[in-house]
Amino acid sequence: MPNQGSSDITDSDADTNTGHTQPITLSPGEHNTTVDAGLISDDKITIGDLVWVDKNGDGVPSPGEGIPGVTVILLDGDGNVIATTVTDDDGHYHFTDLEPGDYTVVVDTDTLPDNVIPFRDPDGTPDSRTDLPGLNHDDLDVDFGYKPEPTDKPDLSGTTKSVTDVNGGTLMPGDTLMYAVVIHNSGDKPAQAVFYTDTPSPYTTLVPGSVSTTQGTVNIGNQPGDMQIRVSIGDIPAKQR
Repeated sequence: MPNQGSSDITDSDADTNTGHTQPITLSPGEHNTTVDAGLISDDKITIGDLVWVDKNGDGVPSPGEGIPGVTVILLDGDGNVIATTVTDDDGHYHFTDLEPGDYTVVVDTDTLPDNVIPFRDPDGTPDSRTDLPGLNHDDLDVDFGYKPEPTDKPDLSGTTKSVTDVNGGTLMPGDTLMYAVVIHNSGDKPAQAVFYTDTPSPYTTLVPGSVSTTQGTVNIGNQPGDMQIRVSIGDIPAKQR
């Protein structure tokens, strides 16, 4: 606003709409050093912008890895909450129209998906918060990276079974089929006291003595008349088959 305050030496004389002062008349040799134009800084800043989970394990954000619906909190230099927002469908968030200053950005971990853990914060400490002291410019690299939490348990879901016609060619009645089962523990813990059981199709007959295992003991399946297979495997270490 022009002409505010009691001093014509320090006030602003320019019109806020036109930027012009009132006409000034000077006599020859006269000086007027009280004509001032005061400006208000509009140097607002923005903080953002991504909360993501490293699904493919490459350590960098990839398309589709943003986490939607996560609450992000902005604190001032005294630790007071001044704004909250929620990540969009692509995992992005922004705090806009901020004055330069000290800020802290915090991810509300209660709003994260289950079974993810932090592994990358802007300040190098993966604790879902980062300090931004003396920020005086836009910072759109305040990204929080998470990764799937280790299962910390055995996982036999990768077990496979394949079949081969021993006689070759077109499968015909009376041909012998060879089944190969590979039990894979892809988990992070040993699988203990593992048993494998299987019941062949009623249209097939087990060949006595044909069931074998590279680990453990065949309990059922090698005797004439057996209708089921049962093998005591024992323990399978993590990441082993």
